[in-house]
Amino acid sequence: MANSGSDMLTTITNSVPLTMGPIASLATPVPSAPIVYPPKAQIRRQKMIYHCKFGEFGILEGQFTEPSGVAVTEDNEIIVADTNNHRIQVFDKEGNFKFQFGEVGKRDGQLLYPNRVAVVASSGDIVVTERSPTHQVQIFTKFGHFIRKFGADILQHPRGVTTDCWGRIIVVECKVMRVVIFDMMGNVLNKFSCSRYLEFPNGVVVNDQMEI
Repeated sequence: MANSGSDMLTTITNSVPLTMGPIASLATPVPSAPIVYPPKAQIRRQKMIYHCKFGEFGILEGQFTEPSGVAVTEDNEIIVADTNNHRIQVFDKEGNFKFQFGEVGKRDGQLLYPNRVAVVASSGDIVVTERSPTHQVQIFTKFGHFIRKFGADILQHPRGVTTDCWGRIIVVECKVMRVVIFDMMGNVLNKFSCSRYLEFPNGVVVNDQMEI
């Protein structure tokens, strides 16, 4: 999937711990010590093992015009945001096309430039961010059926999206350099600037220590 690597996840380390608890707000900015990186000689890099590749330029099933976001489900399905085709495509772990959903438009379940995707582990629901002009979040079932959308009145430049173990949705905004945290219903739990640490962030992930 061309260009997917450059668009993938960026982490903020040692910056904003996430509060545990099913109803607690997710993140509260706290002062952090300067980040100290280990010498290069102490960094162990895991060897990447080639598995397969799939996709080509086009508008047909299994083709892409701008694959911008990718996520993997608990069943090892590969979900791709095919941005300029205004759709989400789903593949098995070998890269075989399974189904797609979304069509160009602004109505419920329609998509305009979907650019990142995430999966809610507990339900398999698929979370999609759309860039301008809709700049919103849409949630679909694992079968691609529309559930709800939100965030258009809050988000300005949504890019990366991820979920945590409580099902909370974390969105990072590129140009305004901000993190916004929603619950599954679209209520804002918290938001804070990350401009001190990053310039134009495009990806976000939450680790096992509940750090963004």
